[in-house]
Amino acid sequence: MIYIQQTAIVNHNEPEQVDVKALCREVAAKHVRRTDRFIQLGILGVEKIQRKQDVKENTALYITSGQGNIPLFKYLCDRQLVDKTPPKPVDFINSLSSSAGFYISQYLGLNSKNTNIFNHGFAVEMALTLADCELKLGKEEQILVGGIDQLFEPEDIARQYLGLKPDVNLGEGSNWMLLSNESKGSLASINVVIQAMTVSQLEGYIDNIGNDAQVAFSLRCPEAIIEKLLAGNTLVRFCYESQVNFYETVVLYALNHFVQTEKGKLIFIDYFEGTSRLIELDVY
Repeated sequence: MIYIQQTAIVNHNEPEQVDVKALCREVAAKHVRRTDRFIQLGILGVEKIQRKQDVKENTALYITSGQGNIPLFKYLCDRQLVDKTPPKPVDFINSLSSSAGFYISQYLGLNSKNTNIFNHGFAVEMALTLADCELKLGKEEQILVGGIDQLFEPEDIARQYLGLKPDVNLGEGSNWMLLSNESKGSLASINVVIQAMTVSQLEGYIDNIGNDAQVAFSLRCPEAIIEKLLAGNTLVRFCYESQVNFYETVVLYALNHFVQTEKGKLIFIDYFEGTSRLIELDVY
């Protein structure tokens, strides 16, 4: 069992209408130079954590993303292959997976591990599982886990890449959890169920959940499966879907939103290509 000390939410349902750079200048003017939108989203997220609680210098930083900084990669390709001009050195440097972590660590004053976890399907679960292992083994005292996904345009290409239907609305976000092994002063406990499950296995799991728990589903989970899982029981569904558009690390938004607005237990069921993974949350 590991514990959530603090949470932060940055969520944009209409990213094209949000001047992220201007927002970042308001809170971190000295750290905006030479950054791009992906990095700026990360800074906006951790600033909300730091506003609520000091982040220790030795806090490890784990950044996860379903897509990574694809908009920057596309820009670099366009410069080289379409415009036939070399990319700016700063853009090439920022395309490295650890660059966002460098700028965020610099902003927070961290002197610690900077780890990037990219996974297509269960990005958040992979980051939380790694954090759980590192904390339980005593390798880290605190870990700041963040999920960053920037809107990738054109959106029809992004939907194809993500395997989404044409009518799915896309968004972007930067959502963060400060985790530790210390229960004192924590907001909630969190556990990632290691076993991946099929729908039939999920049915057996849900049958054994107490009636005091709420259940939430990922935006990828088909409504037919949700109805099947909820049929015949009295579980309350925690609905967050109307408040967000799709991005791969939106799982962290849902978990943080529950921590900030609810009490009690939540079972979050993530779904990708016929497989499900579960996250158990207990908010005091």
